Formats: sequence, C-alpha cells, structure tokens
Amino acid sequence: MNSSNVYEAYLLGLLNGLSLGSGTEFWFAKGVELKREQVFYWMDVYCQAHPLADVFTGSVTLMNENTNNEYYRRVSAQPE
Repeated sequence: MNSSNVYEAYLLGLLNGLSLGSGTEFWFAKGVELKREQVFYWMDVYCQAHPLADVFTGSVTLMNENTNNEYYRRVSAQPE
C-alpha cells in the first residue's frame, strides 16, 4: 500500500469540504474536469515551493487559483 494514499484522501476530502461549505464549484470550475492527479501534482509543487506552509493553506490557495478567486469572494462576502 502506498503511504501517500492517506494524504491524498485527506487532500481530496479537504477540497471537497471547502467546495461544499462555500458553495463553490471546484472540480469543473473552468469548464473541464480537474483530475485528481493534477491536484496531487499541484500540491507537490506548492509544498516544494512553500515547505513551511500547511496543507490547508495550500488547499485554499489551489481553490482560489482554480476558481479565479470565486472561493475567496464567497467566504469573504458579508451576510445580507
């Protein structure tokens, strides 16, 4: 068993939770499906560039990047 499976599952769950909690489409945000392998690669590169950052920060950064900051706008919006 690959030891990265647990971390990959955690990342996918975190991204799905951020998406559901904010009502922001993540996996099809740009009109085409974002593949799991693309997410894992993006996070690998992010972690290499930001070795002291945590997974949550990287996930939020990816959410914003993939949704053209729609995630940020939704979670920052003032309640009506």
